[in-house]
Amino acid sequence: MKALYDKDGILPVVEVDLIAYDWDKYVTFKTVNGEIHTDKLWKFDVKRSNKLYHLAKGYGDEVINLSRKEVAKLLKEERKHSTEYTVELVTSAIKHFRSLKKALNFCKGCSQATDLHGNHKAKRRSCFTGVLVKEDGDWFYFTRQEFVSEVTLNRFCTAD
Repeated sequence: MKALYDKDGILPVVEVDLIAYDWDKYVTFKTVNGEIHTDKLWKFDVKRSNKLYHLAKGYGDEVINLSRKEVAKLLKEERKHSTEYTVELVTSAIKHFRSLKKALNFCKGCSQATDLHGNHKAKRRSCFTGVLVKEDGDWFYFTRQEFVSEVTLNRFCTAD
């Protein structure tokens, strides 16, 4: 795969041939002279796309060629994520839901529901945060949610 390489952020830009990618931030490449080097991905004119992941996997001399099926399986596992919603009741009981729609319907139908929390899990990070809170019989949502649309929450809070 061909790419433009900018070593120091100063022109001239050199065209190189990408050989391997470590799936994090380093790329192994071959120059026009045939020399093999490794440098950070941001110095190349390449977007993170599936083409980049189909290069050989590795860093420097430790390069492994993967089949298309292996790449697809690894990408699927890498991008896997899940979210679980918990609704707290007045009686301190907790109900767990796998979908936001079911959690919101439960909150709408149950007068004892007081809080809705979300637990978002991804491969390299997780986030536990409040989503909705009930005060004086009205629902209010927390702004700046990473995994819940504010439009959805605003619709829920303004619906009668």
